[in-house]
Amino acid sequence: MAKRTKIEGPTLQESRFVIGLSAMTLLLFFGWTFYMRYYFQFPSTLDDPLVPPYFKRVEDALPFPDTLDPLQFPAGELREGYAIAKEDPEVLAQQPCYCQRPVMHSLLDCFATLEAADCKICVDEAHLAARLHQQGKTGPEIRSVIVRQFGVVSVRGRR
Repeated sequence: MAKRTKIEGPTLQESRFVIGLSAMTLLLFFGWTFYMRYYFQFPSTLDDPLVPPYFKRVEDALPFPDTLDPLQFPAGELREGYAIAKEDPEVLAQQPCYCQRPVMHSLLDCFATLEAADCKICVDEAHLAARLHQQGKTGPEIRSVIVRQFGVVSVRGRR
């Protein structure tokens, strides 16, 4: 018969070390999770740094940038978007644009250039803002809807 060797378990000191290391790992994990949740979260308030720039007051956006002539675009949603920007610049100036191109101060800036011509986000936001404005919504109320609806699209990186 073969002689069996007895396998020894960990010593008390080794067990304490493993338990302490496990506890420290859990604390670090929960600490990091807390940090990420409260400092890098998806916009839950309009003051969140992940919300693109916009003007809180119409007066701050003055003078409005000149928007491009809607007639230079083919008939359809794009032309209508540029028409909205020309007719209601005060509404679009108070809205963030989730296309998040550099040097944009608000949704209105997208329509002062050709930026909106190849961006469905810009055009869709303008149509939504115009529709809500016609329903009597204020700039902040419109912004709240835009942040909820388009913020997720931007974070996922779709265009």
